[in-house]
Amino acid sequence: MTSSALVTSTAPDSLADRIAEVSRNTAETRITVRINLDGTGQSKLHTGIGFFDHMLEQIARHGLIDLDIDCAGDLHIDGHHTVEDVGITLGQAFARAVGDKKGISRYGHAYVPLDEALSRVVVDFSGRPGLHLHIPFTAGSIGGFDTQLTYEFFQGFVNHAGVTLHIDNLKGINAHHQCETIFKAFGRTLRAALERDAEITVRVVGAQEGRELNAGFRGKDYATNVLSFPYDTEPVVMGDLVICPSVVAREASEQNKPLAAHYAHLTVHGMLHLQGWDHDNDDDAEAMENEEKEILAALGYPDPYAA
Repeated sequence: MTSSALVTSTAPDSLADRIAEVSRNTAETRITVRINLDGTGQSKLHTGIGFFDHMLEQIARHGLIDLDIDCAGDLHIDGHHTVEDVGITLGQAFARAVGDKKGISRYGHAYVPLDEALSRVVVDFSGRPGLHLHIPFTAGSIGGFDTQLTYEFFQGFVNHAGVTLHIDNLKGINAHHQCETIFKAFGRTLRAALERDAEITVRVVGAQEGRELNAGFRGKDYATNVLSFPYDTEPVVMGDLVICPSVVAREASEQNKPLAAHYAHLTVHGMLHLQGWDHDNDDDAEAMENEEKEILAALGYPDPYAA
C-alpha cells in the first residue's frame, strides 16, 4: 500500500533516458555508435579489435551505460583509424545525449585497482576539451592492441564530447592491468559526473504530524506511510519526503513483509513521485509499479507487489 503524491504528471521529459545515435563514415572507417546514459551497462561491440572491445565493455559496465558500437575499419593497415574514430564518434554521441548539461553533477572521479595496478581518472563536463594523460605502459601491445592508441581514443573522445579529462596510471607492472584499470575508472568517472543532481530532505514524523500533513495537503484525516512534496524537477529534483514510522511498521507487520524491505519500497515510491511519476490511472500505476520493481530488484529487494 502506498500513498498518493502531490503531483499529477508521469515522468517528465527532463528525466527521460538520455539516448543518442551517431554514424560517422570516412575513407578509413564506417562507424555507428548508440548510447543510453541511463542504461544498465549492456553492450554490443564490434570493432574488429578484441582487446579494444574488452576495454569498451568496461566503460559500459562500470558506467552503467548501454553501448552499441559497430565499426568497419582499415584493420589491414593497423588499428589506428579504428580506435581514434571510435573515440571521436563516441564523444559526439555523448555530447548529443548529455545536451545542455543542466542538472548533472558535472564532475566525477574514480580510483580503480587491479592486483598490482592502480589508476585514477577525473572528468569535468566543462565544454572545454582537454586531455592530460600519463600512462607509463610496460608493453607496446596487448593482444594485438597498440597501447599508444589509448591516447588516440581518449583524445578523440575529449575533443568531441567537450570534456576536461585527467588520466593517471599510478602503479602497474602488467600492461593489461594498467589499461583495464584506466577504462574501468573512466566508466565509473562518467557515471559519477552524469548523475542527475538532487536536493532531497527526508523527514521522519510521528503519527499526529503525519495525520495533520495528510489532512492539510490531501484532505485525508489519517496518517499515511509516505508523502512526497516536490518543489522542482528541473534543472535538479528538489523536494521533501515525509515518512511515518508507526504506519510503516504496522503495514509491514500486516503484510508480513520485512521492515527494511517495506521502508525501501516506500522510499523508492516517494522518490519516484518527486521525479514526476504518479498512479492516477491504470496505465500510470502500472508504469510506476514496474519502475519500482526494477529499482528494488537492483537493490536486492523482492517484488513488493507479489502476492
